[in-house]
Amino acid sequence: MAGATMNRRTFLKLGGAVTAGLGSASLLAGCGGGGSSSGDSLKIGLITPITGDYAQYGRPLARASSST
Repeated sequence: MAGATMNRRTFLKLGGAVTAGLGSASLLAGCGGGGSSSGDSLKIGLITPITGDYAQYGRPLARASSST
């Protein structure tokens, strides 16, 4: 491909393919075995307001998520 030009569509396709490849590779690396584990528990984070004007909506969510 010496001397070939790359148009916008080809550039975007190539960029998307590279991004998808790198993203899937990092996901697979994160799912690999090994590392430390804390038993059979799985911790999931929750961002919710527990103070201020929107606390009336956030506190029930925080209570429900920690009651398990």
